[in-house]
Amino acid sequence: MKIKLTQALVNKYQIPPDLDVKQQELVDEGGTGLYLLVLNSGMKTYYLRYRSALNGNKTTHIKLGRAGDITLERVRHSVKLYRAEIAEGGDPQDKVKHKRNEMTYGTFMEDYYFPYIMPLRRNAKKYRELYDNKIKPVFGDIKINAITRRQVQTFHSDLKQQGYSNAYSNRHLQLIKSSINVGFNIMQVFDIKNPAVGIPLMEEAPRDRHLSQDELFKLMPVLHNAEGHLVVPARIIRFLLATGLRLGECFHCRWEDIDLENRVMVIPASHAKSKRLDSIPLNPAAIQVLEECGRISPYPFGNPATEGKAYVSIKRSFKTLLVDKAGIEGITAHCLRRTAASLMINSGRSLIEVMKFLRNSSPLVTERHYTRLNSRNLAEASDTISEQLLRAASGEN
Repeated sequence: MKIKLTQALVNKYQIPPDLDVKQQELVDEGGTGLYLLVLNSGMKTYYLRYRSALNGNKTTHIKLGRAGDITLERVRHSVKLYRAEIAEGGDPQDKVKHKRNEMTYGTFMEDYYFPYIMPLRRNAKKYRELYDNKIKPVFGDIKINAITRRQVQTFHSDLKQQGYSNAYSNRHLQLIKSSINVGFNIMQVFDIKNPAVGIPLMEEAPRDRHLSQDELFKLMPVLHNAEGHLVVPARIIRFLLATGLRLGECFHCRWEDIDLENRVMVIPASHAKSKRLDSIPLNPAAIQVLEECGRISPYPFGNPATEGKAYVSIKRSFKTLLVDKAGIEGITAHCLRRTAASLMINSGRSLIEVMKFLRNSSPLVTERHYTRLNSRNLAEASDTISEQLLRAASGEN
């Protein structure tokens, strides 16, 4: 949006709530290339956009400072100096990149990567945990341009030798690789070769675990007979099995999003993985769970321990119900989503129907996890052909 930037406007501006965007550019009138980037978290940063003669007339951005740290008057003064340098054939970003290449990986993560990623990714807190616990102690004080591929590869292998799973070890490698890619390709903070590129991931066990029929027969009575603090977590598990919802979608569903009469539940864009408004049908099993829930909280599955606020985690209750009481090992909350899909497929529903029910982004996602199950039904269908051919060969009607 093009607008005349003023200090008063910069101080008070927030992204309008009716705009479903993560960030917005306020471009200063006058054609200087100055713009203010506003995130939906409230963070505001000044940038200068220009074409770099040294880089093939490529559009380049240079960060001028956060709105809370520098005045608009000071920013305009910096823009004049930079534009004078650009007019003489220089490129301010080259100097900045050279300086930034000398920064430590820890400085980059604290000052650039996490402020950028936090408002954009719902699992950013998990990234932060991975970085703080394992990556920071090893690479935090090393200059970005001094990190070698061998160091990253050794770090990746050491995690496995310390007893961590292949999947857990891979997540750290992927974070190092993706963070440096963000710094280079998106934020243009530095210009180095990514030392994590080309390091192969460790082989991970296929994540297609779901509850078998025998396990369901063990679990369902436990869930229906749950008492005390386990009642609501048990309802959550039953609802996940009936709907195929993701755990976060279940935690944050509200009564205002549920239409029992028309048997439908709306999933707001703010809590949908696709970031789009979505909805799911409510089957009788799901409706039965909802009818057991009181309406004393905006959330059907509000946490009694926090006066009806949304749950943050049910890990302990999940373990108690599945492992301690039902004797079922190796099941996570996401396995319940796979179980819902397996029940549909084993009932003869197609992969396309399952994809739409689960709201997967692509048929490939559904095929990767459920083709093996679907092949059983195809084999049974194939057997019916065989039966008819054999009957015809024997002369039977």
